[in-house]
Amino acid sequence: SNLFSISNAELSPDLGIYLATKAIVNTKEDLDAGNMYLGELTALSGSQEYQIVTPIANINDFNSIVIYHSSYNAVYSYTTLNYNQ
Repeated sequence: SNLFSISNAELSPDLGIYLATKAIVNTKEDLDAGNMYLGELTALSGSQEYQIVTPIANINDFNSIVIYHSSYNAVYSYTTLNYNQ
């Protein structure tokens, strides 16, 4: 199943993937409230995997996955995580 998809975009090294502590991330301030950078977005579609290099004490502390555009200082997209499925 798909968590989310991206359309009308060009792949750019300025698009990064983050885990965020907030469930709803609309602004840079929301992202800055707590996050872990996973790396550059590697593709606009299809399955992707990112290695978590910093140990996480509790993955449940993170409530969303965020695509952030660093050049524009803007949240491009996010999806809320549901650990109960």
